[in-house]
Amino acid sequence: MALDSLNVSKNIPLDQKLWRYMKPERLIQILETRQLYFSSLMEYTSSDPYEGNFPKIVLRKVGEIFQSTRKSMSEHRELIENNTFQKFPDIPIYIKDKLREELEKITNKYEPMEDIFFKIIKSSVVNCWHQNDCESEAMWRLYANKGIAIQTTADNLIQSIDNPIVSFSEVKYIDFNDQNLTLNDCLHQNGLNPLLKRLEFKHEQEARLYFCPTRDYLDKNLEKQSLCVDVDTSRLISKVYISPYISESTAKKIKRKIKKLGVREENIIFSDLLKIDQDQTNLY
Repeated sequence: MALDSLNVSKNIPLDQKLWRYMKPERLIQILETRQLYFSSLMEYTSSDPYEGNFPKIVLRKVGEIFQSTRKSMSEHRELIENNTFQKFPDIPIYIKDKLREELEKITNKYEPMEDIFFKIIKSSVVNCWHQNDCESEAMWRLYANKGIAIQTTADNLIQSIDNPIVSFSEVKYIDFNDQNLTLNDCLHQNGLNPLLKRLEFKHEQEARLYFCPTRDYLDKNLEKQSLCVDVDTSRLISKVYISPYISESTAKKIKRKIKKLGVREENIIFSDLLKIDQDQTNLY
């Protein structure tokens, strides 16, 4: 049981500690269902409207490809019409109209390409982790002020999931406004993947699991869709840290609950991030 090695970045050491900060209810859900929740990138528009987007250099290049395709299809359509009608001048009008109709359908398939491109990117689903050798006070405040954090390693995360379409990689942070950006600067893990974020978010030090689900991207009313993926929680979870901002009584309730769901007591840690070690306050 493990992710396909071809879908795993070689840039993250296997012993790299990973953290996922979340509400206690989310951890309980993971333990009860043995599944990880993958959020649609459409869910992140409030925190980062550029999530799932690309710098202008990429958009311009993709746009050129689409325009070239449209032009080619239009030229082929005209060529087919002209040749057919010249060779068969007596062809009935209703057949001519039917031919034009079918050719129109073929051409129009390429009209919504821009819309489909953004739908595919925004429909990618991700499960995000923070790379750090220790707790992060900033991550507690941003994502789990009154919550918990799962601590694992890159290897344990990779080994805990058996799904051929899921990939795992670090996020690449770049300056979207850099006028010297090239297309190659925007490629990551051998292609255009939902792995680019602006430099302003570099503090997240993110690594993510991700994939693009199969959907009807011609649907004009396509809505965001989050998905769940099976996970071996016993392999995934090394430790569970309880937020330093939670009261002691609430922390004990959380501990009792997750113990019942299979997390060993020695692996449940009350964060001492905000506690003072008395040895650090005395000279002798």
